[in-house]
Amino acid sequence: LLTEGGWTLTPSFSYVGQGAIMGLRVCISMLAGAIFGWMIIGPLAHELEWCDPVMGWETGCSGWIMWVSLGCMLGESICSLLILICVTGYVKTKNWLEKRARLQAQISVQVDEPVPFDLDEFEEALDPAPPADRVPTWMWAGGIVVSCALCWAIIVPLVGMKFYEPPVALAFAALTTILAVRALGVTDLNPVSGLSKLSQIVFGLVAPGDIVANLVAGGVCEAAAQQAGDLMQDLKVGYLLNASPRAQLYGQLVGTTFSIFVSVGAYALYSAAYGVPSEQFPVPTAYVWLAMAELVNGGQLADNVLWFCIASFVLSGLLPLIAFFRPNLKDWLPSAVSFGIGMYVTPNWTVARFIGSACQFLWFSYHRESHDKYMLVVASGAILGEGLTSILTAIFRIGGVPQHNPN
Repeated sequence: LLTEGGWTLTPSFSYVGQGAIMGLRVCISMLAGAIFGWMIIGPLAHELEWCDPVMGWETGCSGWIMWVSLGCMLGESICSLLILICVTGYVKTKNWLEKRARLQAQISVQVDEPVPFDLDEFEEALDPAPPADRVPTWMWAGGIVVSCALCWAIIVPLVGMKFYEPPVALAFAALTTILAVRALGVTDLNPVSGLSKLSQIVFGLVAPGDIVANLVAGGVCEAAAQQAGDLMQDLKVGYLLNASPRAQLYGQLVGTTFSIFVSVGAYALYSAAYGVPSEQFPVPTAYVWLAMAELVNGGQLADNVLWFCIASFVLSGLLPLIAFFRPNLKDWLPSAVSFGIGMYVTPNWTVARFIGSACQFLWFSYHRESHDKYMLVVASGAILGEGLTSILTAIFRIGGVPQHNPN
């Protein structure tokens, strides 16, 4: 039963490298999720005949476990966002009241000579980059308008959405990107999974019964939040290195243009070589998205899983609260999102990631100087090396080159 449930070791240096970069806390949380999902509640549900065969996504243990993992991810994401909104509102309100009090104090004092207002100094405080290196308003604002128009013009005829649905998705995405950037800047975690699920819930009301529209709206929201977070980090690094924001924008536009062809080509290559989904590429996240879309459009939960979902949602939501009120415990608390991911991803990939994180931790413990210099380089090399080799093996597979089969 454990072997069928994925408790095997997949020798993947790419996943070992990912685990080294992700760190021990995240990978321990994923391993704990895998143990809880694939060694405890999954076999329990199978034994009690709440689900069918172990690896089935429709009515099997994989699909049953997926609902519990979704409760974990939503619980932490939603609670973290609510804490962030409350803290941000409190800080902004406090700053406004303090500013108002200082202004009233200044008005009450007779000033013989008014203090001159320096426009250049004010603009420099808002944007420390030299004027020649700043991104002009017409450029980024025009880019938003053009990209939104292209999004609307493409997805309406492509997936058959109603003409008013893409603007609603884009407007909701604009709001969630603010939360995503704020959360990433404060916590170093971008809650894209929770934000995308929120958009699916909203679109269950906007377009009831339309699963395709629900999936596309969630994809628009997650893509916007993910890209906004990446851009924020890129620009922050550029600021620390005194790079030109305008030059960074030009580079990002070039990279984005090439990524259109690279991403589509990569999908076509792997789909032709292995099939998607397949044994090599089961794409479990796709089932999470589909299950959520079906649920908010009148679908049903798996048998006897509701109370497990509620319990996982509540317990996961408590973790951000504990971390907020007891910051000294933050590093010792598990990540509920990582715990949930470890539940719906088969354990063979989680074990490889955990090995990478454990090796990284031992390296850090015994030789910190070389760890700080070379760890990211070694881990990135492992990921890049296997990635490039996988492209070659996919090409060889399509070309009919004989491959070694250990069976």
